[in-house]
Amino acid sequence: LHFDIDAVPDIAGHYHACTDGPYAERTICLWRGKIDRGLIWHEIDHGHTLFLLAADERVLVEHWKASAGGEYGIEHYPETQAFPHLRFLSRHGTRDDGEDRAEWRRYVYLLLWKIHRAKSGHKEDVQNPIERLDRAGIKEYLHRLHWFLAYGVITWEDYVTLEFQPCFKP
Repeated sequence: LHFDIDAVPDIAGHYHACTDGPYAERTICLWRGKIDRGLIWHEIDHGHTLFLLAADERVLVEHWKASAGGEYGIEHYPETQAFPHLRFLSRHGTRDDGEDRAEWRRYVYLLLWKIHRAKSGHKEDVQNPIERLDRAGIKEYLHRLHWFLAYGVITWEDYVTLEFQPCFKP
């Protein structure tokens, strides 16, 4: 009963802010059976965003918003819209800047996971929208990676690893 499956039928998890009543301890709630690496990284990003806002780093958040390729608001994109689209990696990411960042973190970390697993001989057959990015927007995609680097989401080593992937080459 904790998840509002009527309003959000596909919900798999959420992050609670400090002011969310009985869940006031910055809690991540995940729906058993729907948990995966990407979901965990997505929800962690919501906590990071709330930390930035609590530290009055609104300029950082506005900077991300300004880098969106389209309008925020899921109603602007039909359910049949293929993603990535206009720098959004998923339809869920079009809801608002927080979901956009969380989806980018999810897929950046999943790509890094795939790259590091490949180095040790393991193959990951997961579909990642980052690997299907439109070449025309490479500069803007790298701008988003710079944002992640600047605010501690990825390391310099991660950035260099990603920068040399075919999906980030012009």
